[in-house]
Amino acid sequence: MEKRIIQLGFLLVLLLTGCKTSREAAGGDRSGRSERKMLEQAIAAQPEFTSLDMKRISVSISLGGSSYSSPAICRIIRDSVIHLSAQPFLGIEMVVAQFTRTGFTVLDKMRKVAYTGTYSQYSERFGIPFDYTLIESLITNRLFVMEAGTPALTSLKPALSGGVVTLSHESERIRQVFELGADNRIRKTTLSTPEGRQNFTARYEEFSNQEMIYFPYTYSVQLSTASRTIELGVKVSRLVVNEMPVIPELSLQGYRIGDPESLFKR
Repeated sequence: MEKRIIQLGFLLVLLLTGCKTSREAAGGDRSGRSERKMLEQAIAAQPEFTSLDMKRISVSISLGGSSYSSPAICRIIRDSVIHLSAQPFLGIEMVVAQFTRTGFTVLDKMRKVAYTGTYSQYSERFGIPFDYTLIESLITNRLFVMEAGTPALTSLKPALSGGVVTLSHESERIRQVFELGADNRIRKTTLSTPEGRQNFTARYEEFSNQEMIYFPYTYSVQLSTASRTIELGVKVSRLVVNEMPVIPELSLQGYRIGDPESLFKR
């Protein structure tokens, strides 16, 4: 009899342990499904467009002890080119920049200096994957993954803490975190190096459903390093979507070639 009681007790322990393990597995599976749902919703909520034409924007820049502000325009053809033009005086273009998938060109029209470069040189200098997709995604409030090649957005790791959904990705070189709003759109993007020597933060505000797209009309950006802090503010006044903008070709004729590094030393 005692032997049977022992056997029965052992069987009950096995059953209870099995039930507990099953419940834990089911709970873990539900958690996994919930995380996948958060990521799927964030990916689905991204703004879709073929082109953006920000016809009227105001830009303010604080660099060291100097501050600048100017009216500007920004034209984007998706996955192709970004055209920026600063026009501080009566529509007179003083600085123009173009970013393409292969590199960038900046023209200082007042001093007749042209700056050109490729993303790879900055990737090597800062030790992080830096490319056209990163720039376009930051401007257009879209998700991205900073890894070499073309990593899928599904590599972002979702989490929920304090009612705030975050998507994160971390490598040996950089950590990136997206904070999402209740509408699953990015409200804050943070990029930082493991040592914390470089930190980049972009905040998106004043979302409005205009021109067939739900879009942030105010940006604030801060880049800090061990030696300096750069702050950028952008406010969009007029936005046109999916009406293919004219992107002018930039000519370097009459310009002397400057060192792109000097753009960050002013």
